[in-house]
Amino acid sequence: MTGSVESSRAKRRSSDRLPSVSFSMHRGIEGLLGIGLVLLPTLFGFSQSAFISVSVEVIVAAGAIGLVMTLLGFAGGRKGNPNGPAVHLSLDRIVLAALLIAAGVAWFVIGDNAGAVLLAAAVVIYGTLYSLTRFDSVEVAAEQPEVQPAEVPEEARVGPRTVADP
Repeated sequence: MTGSVESSRAKRRSSDRLPSVSFSMHRGIEGLLGIGLVLLPTLFGFSQSAFISVSVEVIVAAGAIGLVMTLLGFAGGRKGNPNGPAVHLSLDRIVLAALLIAAGVAWFVIGDNAGAVLLAAAVVIYGTLYSLTRFDSVEVAAEQPEVQPAEVPEEARVGPRTVADP
């Protein structure tokens, strides 16, 4: 009897959890969100007669932060491998803080309400993605191919030969 009660509690606990996003999916969504953050303010444009008009400052700030997000999502580290979860987690925090600061500056300093709402929406979406991501180092290690050291031919060796060298 206690086994069935414990299993039903475990099922309930697992179904109560929020959905999670893998690290590789996080990177893809982050890259797309960055592209959207670059393009969306530009599409709104500078015109005061547009449906939603944002200031030049918001366009530049959103473009710069969006570019960093796109690079974080799509670019690899050394040898094409993605950054590890610890580095990526730290960079995500910095980008999230930059978005929050940009939204505050747009609202309180510049007075661009539409731009501030756009940046605040990016903060909410990016913060949700950040909080739902599993930063598992095991998953990242499984994605990265094992690198074998290269064989150096005898003709390409540089430097003095020692007795131990064949």
